[in-house]
Amino acid sequence: MQTVLITGASGFVGNAVCGALLERGDNVLAMARRPLCFSSPRLETLLVEDISAVPTSDFDVLSRVDAIVHCAGRAHKLEDDALDSLNEYRRVNTDLTVTLARAAADAGVKRFVFVSSIGVNGTRSSASPFRAEDLPAPATPYTRSKLEAEEGLLSLGRETAMTIHIVRPPLIYGRDVTGGNLALLARLVSKGWPLPFGALNAPRSFVARDNVVDLLIHLVQHPAPPSGVYLVADSETVSTTIFIRAMAEAMGLRARLVPVPARLLEWMANLVGRGEQIRKMAVPLAVDISSTCSRLNWAPPVTMAVAMQRAFGACVSDDPTQDKTT
Repeated sequence: MQTVLITGASGFVGNAVCGALLERGDNVLAMARRPLCFSSPRLETLLVEDISAVPTSDFDVLSRVDAIVHCAGRAHKLEDDALDSLNEYRRVNTDLTVTLARAAADAGVKRFVFVSSIGVNGTRSSASPFRAEDLPAPATPYTRSKLEAEEGLLSLGRETAMTIHIVRPPLIYGRDVTGGNLALLARLVSKGWPLPFGALNAPRSFVARDNVVDLLIHLVQHPAPPSGVYLVADSETVSTTIFIRAMAEAMGLRARLVPVPARLLEWMANLVGRGEQIRKMAVPLAVDISSTCSRLNWAPPVTMAVAMQRAFGACVSDDPTQDKTT
């Protein structure tokens, strides 16, 4: 039995990590913005409104911790992509991360698992999928701050006995997504409306929350995982169009997708200030997880079809006129 500190424990990924660790019998120390829904004598919650404002004296709890899964951070927002936002991203995603990790190493914590972003690799893959050993090419203040955190952590790992594990996921999907483009897309699909996404055929990787959580726990519980960067994704590489069709199928609907060419769709979206969102849906972003699987003797346990059912199986509109599959 280990004691694991989870930061961002009330968030989309962190909350699921807490539940999975409790289910496996570990002790969980959760840093969260609000109380968690779990009831367990092995759960201790530290309510923190702004983790970046936590005084270092509060890091005394680290003496009781075996491993940390650091999910907290300033989330990416398109409207924050101006360079003047870089300092704010650095304050939370870089400086806080390295400060916490250094305090953890001083306290004798054995492992530090950091949830980064595939955006550190770049905004689009080439003819070959992204690999962990690729030269980083972050293109936004958010991903630059994540890369700088990675560099600080790996440097700390070389100086101390604490192992460092960096996980870079692409878009994460799962039940209870409440914000961002994925939640908006799910709402649009659930309405059964025609959508202009029928020709977004570039290869793309996505990852189910269940698969991310499984890898994070595997890194915590593996007897001797090597330090380094690990890419994570579902086993299947699909496309945005196929992803949307799978989402609709999980809802019991038939996706009504109009094959508007990607360039035309992006041009149209630019007229209403949505060009960047469409561009991200249209470009290739494939991820090669073979190194992660071989180094850790791990594989994603959940297929996309199963993950879609878990994520969107109940996300169906009450409109009785919707065209459903039989």
